[in-house]
Amino acid sequence: MLSKLIEAFEKDPTLQGRLNATKKHGKLLAAELKTLKELVTVLETFKEATDEFQADSETVGVVIPAYIDMLTKVILTTTYTNGRILPNAACPLQNVTSHCKEFVPALKASLEKRLSYVLRNNFYIL
Repeated sequence: MLSKLIEAFEKDPTLQGRLNATKKHGKLLAAELKTLKELVTVLETFKEATDEFQADSETVGVVIPAYIDMLTKVILTTTYTNGRILPNAACPLQNVTSHCKEFVPALKASLEKRLSYVLRNNFYIL
């Protein structure tokens, strides 16, 4: 829904001025639109897992693969044994996030807090 709104703003720059909400609260600034675009990009990385978990079938078998996939997508850097910290090549958000730099690590922490137990529970691993 947000992505469609952003597309509409890009197609018709005068659209914001015609919306009732902007008459009351004002138009979004360019930086706010960029932040909104980044937020949509970040949240799109979770779309596949969200769709799988909302399916009308058993989803226990996809918990671990989905968790690892989502975690990989939000790890911005990789630390090697020699101590070097480099960008994570598997992270699709690496070059996309400048306004949401704090948001992505917060998502990672939230994922670990909510789902890391599945790797310690034999019910999910088997």
